[in-house]
Amino acid sequence: MKFSSFIVLFLSAIATSGVRADAVQDYPKEVSGAFKIQSISNKTSLTVLPNQRLIPLFNFKKSVLENLRNAAPGLPDLTLWFKVIEVSSKEQGDITVLSNILAHDFVEEFYIEETPPPPQKSPDFTSDQTYLYPKIANGINAEYSWTVPGGTGKGITIYDVEYSWNQNHEDLKTKIGNIKMLVPEDDSQGFPDFHDTVANQLMIDGAHGTAVLGQMISDPTNNLGVRGISPDANIGLSPEYLTKGLTKRGEAIIRACVDGKPGDIILLEMQSGACGTGRDGPAEEREDVYDAIVTAVANGFVVVAAAGNGNVNLDDPACGGKYDGTVRADSGAIMVGAGRSGKTNQPARERLDFSSFGSRVNLQGWGEDVYTTGGKERLTASPDINRHYTGSFSGTSSASPIVAAAAANLQGIAIERFGVPLTPREIRRLLVDTGIPQTGTNITNFNIGPLPNLLQAINALQNMNFPTSIPTRNPSSFPSFSPSSIPSLNPSSVPSLRSTPLPTSAPVKVSTKAKKSNNFKKGKKKTKKVKANKFKK
Repeated sequence: MKFSSFIVLFLSAIATSGVRADAVQDYPKEVSGAFKIQSISNKTSLTVLPNQRLIPLFNFKKSVLENLRNAAPGLPDLTLWFKVIEVSSKEQGDITVLSNILAHDFVEEFYIEETPPPPQKSPDFTSDQTYLYPKIANGINAEYSWTVPGGTGKGITIYDVEYSWNQNHEDLKTKIGNIKMLVPEDDSQGFPDFHDTVANQLMIDGAHGTAVLGQMISDPTNNLGVRGISPDANIGLSPEYLTKGLTKRGEAIIRACVDGKPGDIILLEMQSGACGTGRDGPAEEREDVYDAIVTAVANGFVVVAAAGNGNVNLDDPACGGKYDGTVRADSGAIMVGAGRSGKTNQPARERLDFSSFGSRVNLQGWGEDVYTTGGKERLTASPDINRHYTGSFSGTSSASPIVAAAAANLQGIAIERFGVPLTPREIRRLLVDTGIPQTGTNITNFNIGPLPNLLQAINALQNMNFPTSIPTRNPSSFPSFSPSSIPSLNPSSVPSLRSTPLPTSAPVKVSTKAKKSNNFKKGKKKTKKVKANKFKK
């Protein structure tokens, strides 16, 4: 979308980030945030101070970005995004650079970024992993997918775009050979190699990425801890925040595209202030993230994105038509809301009141009671952080990995059956049309979509004559379970998943060649102070 003389300014961090313009740091500091120009020829008109540098927001070779852009007509030109960094902070430069950049009419988008704080602390619940079981337990029936060749995610890479991973956790360390960090270890927001800041210490304590990995790939064979939905999937770690002080959400998405192949999954464990509300909605609220997502989807990657924990109505006129197709096209991502687990006295699959919602939200996952690796509860009663587990991982943060892993298992089965993966929109439609319907009142106005049902989805997939379009399936044809029909489960009443061996699959044959290699407050062009929004997961 082009704007001849229009500037979008995000200023949520400039007064609240806690970093002064004259502070002395030993690593690059962001000065301008991210901005987009109309034409690459405009770059020569931008000036910075001697101690600053103008760098690409998407730091890849021009040929790589052009190759990604050529996947479909009309994709955004990612080479037009830039940011300014300060290599020495002895001079004040924030306001000067800000004023110089805003003075140009060819600047279309402008962002000033803040380091995202850690996710909000979760409620103290204890539970089993009943999201793995059949729908009678309000589960996605992952255990059925494990009996189908390819249904363990074999041959698929899930790229986790966020931060804070403890690869030394006892339930993840056997997966080290399947986990790849996409940036140098000394520049990654991994675990435990952080800068010593308050925000990073909170990330260590919460171990957000550790919990996400546990849901998806934790070891099914070690007879301890938890079991992942996609235990044979590979993992790519693409940090959005780097230890050298740079936040690169959009680049983190493209980094996964450059490393991966069509059919792989990109999970966005992030959110942004949305629709001018000051509350958290989808990360694609930002135009650079949106551009990166549509590029990834056009290149065959299934993008799964959290809808956000801010109770934002994405159909509200305040959103400016971003999410209903009137202003910009559907990005193609699978947007995920947070639903109830059914383990309390509340109806299963009812929208949790913090979850953002709207017609653009496609699917839901458990937004409470998720048992996984990490957390601070120390359910093993061990002080060893590599043995920490939680029974209360929550929010759209816990919902999204459930959907991402379900998509990975379906792609593994598709490759086994057809030799090629399904397209991102086919995967999305298949999961939506075969899902277990949302419950609650006024669903139309508070939509978060159905919960994936891998049994129904796999049956529909196996009945396909590929290549073909996926037939429309009416969710109402699948039985809806009332809260009274969902039994209260305890660990002793559920058979152990450890006794279910993983099926031996034939080698995966993929016909497609692998490619090698916050928060924001939106406003007009003014120097007006804007309050920052607290990032939470």
